[in-house]
Order: sequence, then structure tokens, then C-alpha cells
Amino acid sequence: MELRIYRATEAFLYLPTYIAQDLQIFDTLLKNNEFGIKSVEFITSNGDVDAIKDMLEANKEEGVIAIAIGDPIAFLSNTSSIDENDWKNIKVIGAIINRLTYWAVDHKKKTFDKLSQFKNEFNQVIHNDDNMITGYRLGKRVQSEGRIGKNQKVDFGKEISTLIKHNSENEKLKAVAITADIISLVNGIQENSLHINYRFSTEGEYLTTGIITSHRVCKEFSHCVSKIIEAIQKSISFLYSSEKVAIDICEKLKDKKDLFDTSSLLIKHVPEIIKLMNEEKFYPADLNVSSKAWNEAVRSLRLSEQWDLDDENNSERYKNIINNSYEQYVYNDLVINAERSLAAQFGINLDTFKSEINSLLSPLQNEVKEIKDEIEKIKREKMNWRMSKKVYILG
Repeated sequence: MELRIYRATEAFLYLPTYIAQDLQIFDTLLKNNEFGIKSVEFITSNGDVDAIKDMLEANKEEGVIAIAIGDPIAFLSNTSSIDENDWKNIKVIGAIINRLTYWAVDHKKKTFDKLSQFKNEFNQVIHNDDNMITGYRLGKRVQSEGRIGKNQKVDFGKEISTLIKHNSENEKLKAVAITADIISLVNGIQENSLHINYRFSTEGEYLTTGIITSHRVCKEFSHCVSKIIEAIQKSISFLYSSEKVAIDICEKLKDKKDLFDTSSLLIKHVPEIIKLMNEEKFYPADLNVSSKAWNEAVRSLRLSEQWDLDDENNSERYKNIINNSYEQYVYNDLVINAERSLAAQFGINLDTFKSEINSLLSPLQNEVKEIKDEIEKIKREKMNWRMSKKVYILG
């Protein structure tokens, strides 16, 4: 059996998957007789939709288990080339990033609370092409809400360099870049005096990056897929264990050119990258896909593509996506299995929680007993005083 993991692109924010790959966590958890996984292969696809398509095709092969890492709702877009007949085979089984990992950046030393404040500040927005669905949606949204006349679509990782080039060549061009390329962003801040104008992560829960597979794999290889989720969860735990550990891991990955292109990663900027990642709280404490995060992503897709709910040809399709897509495509059971496995490895079970609760309650119970005893003592003293007073009066 072969495990294939398709990533939508080479993005530093997919860091947990690179850590799991480098530390061979997948191999450790899966390469045994129980699961029959003989090899683990990582493949970079050409964007979110292609990653899902590649995964679906791979899972039709005998002896292959495939997952995709990318934007989980990309296949719902009007620009998606995935046939709707294949939608029923898609299952989103985990959330790796549940906030918008994007920033609006330029040379202005201004921070904005709303995108509508971009009006009259910028005359061009630089954003991803529609092969990177989230970056494309946000670019169109910024253009609309900020009332920016022009836009330029670029490949992922080219946003910051394009911004620097444009603004240096044309002083009248007031461009803003929408990017998730955290390496180029920090490099630009440190080396080219760029400034973050707006942090999309402040908008709250929003499913940006997830783990996607097929219905058949969930059904036939549930235990194996739970271990895949567990591997990613462990990688996130490494990142959050301490800032020093995270920095050490990133510095080590710098030399791992077989994982992804690290040529733009500067060791001196790694602490700033980790600091920014921690500030944004991109990676969730658990990998469950919440209905709120899913629905926010669907709502954004609807607005950016201007779905017409009265359209005779598409109204039923749109309404079904809005009202039912979470129940149709999200499957959290495997995350729960992975969490149970992790808990067991740390010796956590129901008895553990019972013991913890008892340890917390014990001091309180003692205090309650002392208070009760004190009340009874006061009652007895009061009763004795009344009795003595009664005897005195009668005497």
C-alpha cells in the first residue's frame, strides 16, 4: 500500500506537513504490518483544485491511499474544474489552518480596521490567480470593498516581489499586495520597509487549509487515515511546544531542499516568522472542522463570486451548498479517533479526568465540611444560649 499526500503548493504555512515529512512521523505511525503502508510520497500540485483532483484520481488506483492538503471548499467554486458528479466522493476530514492566513501589505505605515478604508489609499491590488482559490477570493474582495480600480493576478510567492518592483518603478502606482507567503512577507518587512496594513486573521474562524480525501478511503481505511491526522497533530504540537523548538525546526528545514524551496528563507528572520505565526494563531488546538469556520469560507465564496440565488439554472445548487455542504462533505469522526489515540499515549482517559476532578474537588469538599461544622457549632451555641436564657427567666 502506498500513501500519497498532495499539497496545493509549496507554502511555508503548510509547515506541520513538512515537519511530519522531515521527522518521518508518517513513516513511524504507518509503516508497519497493521496498515500495510510501504511508502509515503509527497507531491506538489498546481493549486487547490488540482490537489483535490489528483487525490480523487489516485484513490481510484489499487493499493493507493491519497489525501490532499489545501483549501477544502475549492471544489465548490464556479471556477472549479471538478465535475459535480465527483463531489459526492469528497470528504473533508480535518482542519490544519482555521483562520485566514493572509495579509494586506504595502509601503504605507498605516494600519486599517476595515477594507473599506482602502478607498483612495490604493489604486491597484496584487493577488493570486484563481488556482489559489482563497488568495484569489480575497483579492477580488479587497478590490470590491476598497473600490480599487485595477488588479494584477500573480502566482503564489510572487506577490511581495511584484509589489516591491511596481512601487519602485512607478511612484504614482499605489499598489497593495494580498499574500499568504509569510517568508517573503517577513523578508519584505525587514529588508524593504514593508508594512502590514490589514490582518485577515482578525476576522475570526475561517477554514483556509484542510485535509481532504475520498469517501471510499474514509470507509475502508479509517484507522490508517486517523494515523495520518495524528501525525499532523503531533507536528503542530512540536511547533507550539516552545518558540525555541519551532525556531530550531525551521532552521533545520532550511537545509532540506528536497522538502520545498527554502532559497528565500533567511535564518536571521526565522524568529520573526515564528513570532508572527504565533501571534496569528493559525493552527488549531484540535483539527476538528467547525461549522462556523466552514460556513464563513462558503459565505466568502458566495460573496466573491456573487452567487445569484434567483438564477433559474443555479439557484438550487447554490442553496444546497449554503445550507447543506457542511453536513455533506465534513467528516470529523477520524479526528476524534486521532485525538483518542494521542490522549492514550499521554495516559489520559476517563479515569484520568475523574482523578483530576477529584483532586480539584477534594479541597473544596474539605472547605465545605469545615463551613458546615462551623455552622453546626454556631447553631449549638445559639441553642445553648437560648436554653440558658430560658432557664434564667423561669428561675
